[in-house]
Amino acid sequence: MGDTVSELCDLLHSLPEGERELVLGALHMTRAQDGPAPAAGKARQGGQRTPLPAARSAPGIESSIEWI
Repeated sequence: MGDTVSELCDLLHSLPEGERELVLGALHMTRAQDGPAPAAGKARQGGQRTPLPAARSAPGIESSIEWI
């Protein structure tokens, strides 16, 4: 999957700015209206944010969230 994502990023970066904005807009990924352009891989997505579950632990059971 990493190769696919890399190829997609290369494709987006090869597009002229206007076309890139159209594609990202169709995917509901836009720049912040009053802020700088997002860094690569940090495009802001529209919609509601869903909170992540908190890590929990109990005697004999432990779970955690691993950030990749």
